[in-house]
Amino acid sequence: MFPCYADRFEHIVLFDGSESLLRQAQSSHRERALYVLGDIHKLPFRPAAFDAAVMVRVFHHLNRSDQVMKSIADILCRDGALIFNYSNKRNLLQMLKYRLGRTKHNPFSHEPLTVEANFFHHHPASVSGLLAGLGFQKLIYRGAGVFDKLAPIFGPLSRFSPSGMSLAPWLGKTALAPWIFCKAQAPSAEPQIAVKNPEELLACPVCGGGLGRHGSDLVCESCSRGYPVRDGIVDMRSNI
Repeated sequence: MFPCYADRFEHIVLFDGSESLLRQAQSSHRERALYVLGDIHKLPFRPAAFDAAVMVRVFHHLNRSDQVMKSIADILCRDGALIFNYSNKRNLLQMLKYRLGRTKHNPFSHEPLTVEANFFHHHPASVSGLLAGLGFQKLIYRGAGVFDKLAPIFGPLSRFSPSGMSLAPWLGKTALAPWIFCKAQAPSAEPQIAVKNPEELLACPVCGGGLGRHGSDLVCESCSRGYPVRDGIVDMRSNI
């Protein structure tokens, strides 16, 4: 996914809670990005640090999605874009199964559906309501996860069907697809902060203070907490 946007931005930050995944990305893209290890519920970034945030296949794992989305809104600048996707509980297949009595899970209820530990399906109205409540605007939806399942079933005949790309806007607008992608404009009124080094985008996840270099580590200038940099990955989990 990195190559899709690698040449579109001056500074790129890859943030994850898995060091092994960051190492994989680092092995392919080297110094093209800043690699940050941390907790998504305690984002270690300054307000208005980014003009775009991409979060794919993450939302359905969040226990506190409202808190995370609020934090993302805070780190986006004026007119900043958020692109993310979620698992749609009200998709066409689940509605048919429910009507035919093949599942007891009600796809029409707005409460998240927990199917296993840390995996949640969401109703489109609840996600739209969350975004609206946080002030996100200009919501654009696309649907995915339909034609990749149909192609093996129909085989050669699948080439005569409309492409998933062409139907994605309709599948997003009707929220019939199992996966919904959303693009939203951030509510922030603050302009993006100007930095020369992407490390300047970081902030202490505990107190929000700025960070300074002390040897090979980053140290909070307000609370003096230290965050080690190991082989090109900034570990912002320490002392949380």
